[in-house]
Amino acid sequence: MARTASPPREEQHPPLSVLRTQAVILILSTVLYATAEQLYAAAGGPVPLLLAVVAGALFGLLLSLLVHEWSHYAGARLAAGQILPVTRRRLFVFNWDFTHNGPRQFMAMSYAGTAGSLLTLVLLVLLLSPPSPGGAAAIAASAGSLAFAAVIEWPVLLRVHRGAPPLEALQGIGRNTLLIAAAVSALVLLLVALSYLPLLH
Repeated sequence: MARTASPPREEQHPPLSVLRTQAVILILSTVLYATAEQLYAAAGGPVPLLLAVVAGALFGLLLSLLVHEWSHYAGARLAAGQILPVTRRRLFVFNWDFTHNGPRQFMAMSYAGTAGSLLTLVLLVLLLSPPSPGGAAAIAASAGSLAFAAVIEWPVLLRVHRGAPPLEALQGIGRNTLLIAAAVSALVLLLVALSYLPLLH
């Protein structure tokens, strides 16, 4: 989910500037995944298998995270939400302006992120079936990413639906929430990966 506003004195990067950096990272991850898949298909063996699984998981995770964040951005724009530039080119695309946005804009922005994650997962399942080990790892990582975001974001949305101001609703996210989200994400990733074992070729 988008972060709160950052100090104005720091250098600011608009979304398109962030996109260029993220696009390069995603392209490199895609090339690594494709190369590892080709190596495993050609040679087989435990080392190429491990490389394909790691590269696939990295690709699925990065793709899901980036689509999730850019879906937040699209939701914010569609709801006429006010956004602020980020100060570092990292995962987050923008900072949320809590002063000039209301619950309606916040919920539109939040729901769009979930929709993006679900769409990414569905597309990976459709495009990578029947899966290779790397493809199964990509799908499992995408599912784990969705689970992580859901544990963090859905309770916030519920509090906003019940009338809490968005900024106040976000205060419930603490260290324990992040640990629980990480545990649920890892469990979902593992279960999805295990479900694909009988289908691997």
